[in-house]
Amino acid sequence: MKPYYKKIYFFTLLLFALNITNSAHAALYGADQAAQTAGIPPGSQTSVVAIVANIVSAGLGLIGVLFFILTVYGGITWMVARGNEEYTKRALNTIMAAVIGLIIVVAAYAITQFVFTSITGS
Repeated sequence: MKPYYKKIYFFTLLLFALNITNSAHAALYGADQAAQTAGIPPGSQTSVVAIVANIVSAGLGLIGVLFFILTVYGGITWMVARGNEEYTKRALNTIMAAVIGLIIVVAAYAITQFVFTSITGS
């Protein structure tokens, strides 16, 4: 991995963490008034369960996008392999791992949605 990729990953993770923090603390800075003005009932997304559900959903969504990108990368690697058995095998392993990862992420998302819907009752 080249050094500048590490910086890109770090800053992406940092921005993701800041986005979660900002949305979690939005209620402290007048988000309830803005929501009420927009016609959204105040306090509807400020419970701890709702915040945790949003964080888990965002994380699983990000991981799902990562596995989709890995699938595309594996497909491009397979096309560029030009019959080279070593590269073809590596690309196939990447695609298989990405598909298995996508299945796991979708299952985890379904389970968390079920659990949080059961807890909140909505």
